[in-house]
Amino acid sequence: MWTTTLALVLLGAPAGQEQTGASTATTDDDLRNAFVDLEDEYDEAKQEWYGLLSAAYQKAQESNGEIAFTEPDPIEPDWYPRFADLAVEGSIDAEVWCIVQHRYSGLDGDEAHADKRERYELVLSEARPDAMLQSVTYALMSDASASYDGKAYTPSPREAEAFAFLDAIDALTKSDDLRALTLYARGSALIPYMTPDDKKARGLAYYEKAANAYPKTEMGQRCAGYVFAGKNLKVGMKAPDIVGKDHDGNDLKLSDFAGKVAVIDFWGFW
Repeated sequence: MWTTTLALVLLGAPAGQEQTGASTATTDDDLRNAFVDLEDEYDEAKQEWYGLLSAAYQKAQESNGEIAFTEPDPIEPDWYPRFADLAVEGSIDAEVWCIVQHRYSGLDGDEAHADKRERYELVLSEARPDAMLQSVTYALMSDASASYDGKAYTPSPREAEAFAFLDAIDALTKSDDLRALTLYARGSALIPYMTPDDKKARGLAYYEKAANAYPKTEMGQRCAGYVFAGKNLKVGMKAPDIVGKDHDGNDLKLSDFAGKVAVIDFWGFW
């Protein structure tokens, strides 16, 4: 299968090396069912945690500052070993869960990096459902994210490796939506919050590529907005014209108020 070979080459594995999963459909079904059952248990426990979180926040609010808000301890450190054990049994779904929640693995430094890389290589060794690859894409975006502390812009030491894994995802999918997402992931990783304008060029280039290559996808259209904002919405620049309707249905343009004080209120529902 060409996608398997290409993905393995991109990841640095020897061409022709095949990774095998469960030997029968029945075994695959058993692993899938075991994962769904475990995930249901986790989701129930997570809902209980959210209840504790809400109660703690409400208690702090009602105390008028006498009680500090303290977030309950996360439950993931207790659940991670159970998903990791299921991954050892051959569950790819559990492997992806462990990738997404890897900060709770209990591993640090080089050991954590090696473990996570091994999980990426296994998941991306052959074609997977797009929903699964989407979850992995967001995890890789986090791994590749640069940082900016208001003074220094620092690229992630995992950037090159994460981008290589994103290349592998592109090779494994035929989905324009997912390929647009991998470009968005690259761009977002390179433009952390409050990144200065002189550091945005590389990230905006990926947004522009997504907008041009996949204009019909939701992510491609979102990236087009980011490109427009990056090029046109900066302090000191003339605001682009905004065209709409007033409350009577008459045409309204921002340029109609040139030379006057105008207040624009952007709002929406989420």
